Amino acid sequence: MNNNLQNKSFNPQDTETLKKLQHLKTKLTNNNSQEQRIAAVREALKFGKEGIKLVAQIIQTETGIVQWTAHNLLWEKATEKQKEELLQYPRSVALPELVNQGMKKRLGRGFITDIIPLKNNLILVCSAGGATLFHIGLSDNILWEIDCPARCGAINSHHNLLAIGADPNIYLWNLRTGQLLAELKGHISPVNNVAFSPDGKILASGSWDETIRLWDVASGKQIQVLQENIKRVETVAFSPDGKILASGSWDETIRLWDVASGKQIQVLQENIKRVETVAFSPDGKILASGSWDETIRLWDVTSGQLLRVLQGHSCKIYDAAFSPDSKLLVSAGDENNLRLWDVTTGKQLQLITGHTSFVNSVAFSPDGSLLISGSGDETVRLWNVTTGELVHLIQGFMNRVESIAFSPDSKTLASGSWDKNIRLWNTTSGEQLRILKGHESLIGSLAFSPDGKLYQIR
Repeated sequence: MNNNLQNKSFNPQDTETLKKLQHLKTKLTNNNSQEQRIAAVREALKFGKEGIKLVAQIIQTETGIVQWTAHNLLWEKATEKQKEELLQYPRSVALPELVNQGMKKRLGRGFITDIIPLKNNLILVCSAGGATLFHIGLSDNILWEIDCPARCGAINSHHNLLAIGADPNIYLWNLRTGQLLAELKGHISPVNNVAFSPDGKILASGSWDETIRLWDVASGKQIQVLQENIKRVETVAFSPDGKILASGSWDETIRLWDVASGKQIQVLQENIKRVETVAFSPDGKILASGSWDETIRLWDVTSGQLLRVLQGHSCKIYDAAFSPDSKLLVSAGDENNLRLWDVTTGKQLQLITGHTSFVNSVAFSPDGSLLISGSGDETVRLWNVTTGELVHLIQGFMNRVESIAFSPDSKTLASGSWDKNIRLWNTTSGEQLRILKGHESLIGSLAFSPDGKLYQIR
């Protein structure tokens, strides 16, 4: 692979640096413990460009948690161009297998990629090392655990099926039993996003192989391959009625597809850059997109017409969310604030400041009265939607906050952090209710199910 992160030869010029790095390389290549190899990766990155070259080489040969840790640490030091190259690096994939008897003592293994809420006080945690289903109760019992590294995940509307996107296959699991139901093969590159249709009958997957694939969930058979002039697919989303699929891609377009026929309906490309996220409004009338062009764009789903461009951000957009009534939109990105928008007029209603680092996760409470934000400043903040005032400042994290989610009754907040813990908070008092420990890496994404249960994937 041709890239700027890694030279063909490992040859530092400074003699002392060479000795130290060769010593670290020995630690990484010998049969040392996982902890020792991770420590060596961290130490190598202290040696500037030569250390970065070494770690870039290690990513090619290591597997599992060491590989993911090296990838994540290298990502923090990479330029934007180097990050695009890093995304091409392989990540290990173990064959999925059900862990007999379950009830294991540890929850996540490696990079936590998603959290999804289910019924009956269950939480699903997906990570580079696998997926874990456990019960939120006095004992937080683990019900089952599977070995299947997850890049992305989705749960169907009945909360009984889990889809995990990996490199390059998709795995369907029975959430109640932990049984592997099907392995969907067809993609030839990593699967970056998966989504169930609202009725749960179809699964959509977007991949770096420049295709979108539709799968029949019942049979596991591939229904359609959508690949009309698209590049790497970052995101896919079904409309609320399940008839339209939206996709965002590296080709700087948003595409709308007819799910029944697989035909492309619209190509939306009004001077946008790489698309990071797409989301339908709850009423299904508007599609919001966020991209590297520092704007949020609102599109009419029926006509494909660009309704308005929400301008104000000065950096890439990381996240956006509609209010439950579809009237408001909150957005955040690689800057220290949130912006609240009137969807009808496009007017910015609030510039909400207070964070001291980038904001990478935003959401409305289910009743629409609160905003929640998670930031690289290692805090979660709750804001009054009407006034923009800070309601609660939640601290106590040992590292940056990666993901946040409200319970359906708006009374509980879940937060995931780079300190490897999930925390539950009382949104009225700001009091921390409990800490869910056991993960070996950051918490990537959180969500509550409609009945108030918490899960994690990706």
